[in-house]
Amino acid sequence: MSLKSSSLTVLLPDSRSKNYMFNFIDTPGHPSFCDEVTVGMRLADSVLLVVDCVEGVTFYVERLAKEAMR
Repeated sequence: MSLKSSSLTVLLPDSRSKNYMFNFIDTPGHPSFCDEVTVGMRLADSVLLVVDCVEGVTFYVERLAKEAMR
């Protein structure tokens, strides 16, 4: 379990020699770190929410999805 947000920058070229830069922010997945997750989502242009298929959609995941749609 990660306790702090961490970022990763990826530079991807396309077939026409144009580059696209993607910045990924990995935020903690525990409900106790909700503030840090919310800040990470506000910094981003879009959000990819990954859900554990074993636990499924929990109250915390629903809350994050609503926050991401703001």
